[in-house]
Amino acid sequence: MRISPTASDRQRAEELAVEVFGTIWETGLPDRVGVGWLLATARNLAPNEYRARERGQALNSRLREEAMLAAQGLA
Repeated sequence: MRISPTASDRQRAEELAVEVFGTIWETGLPDRVGVGWLLATARNLAPNEYRARERGQALNSRLREEAMLAAQGLA
């Protein structure tokens, strides 16, 4: 499964893989978990990563704007 081509995205993909296997560990699934289940779990967890990324970007933008306004004496 290819999640992304860049280095930071590769790190995020590795974190997603850790989450998938953590889910297996926590739920105590049967002995044999198929590849389809792994892919479905990754597909279900991936949107959480994208939402977290979007929230982080929005927060950074808001903080940048507030810092610029404060520097101009408008905040």
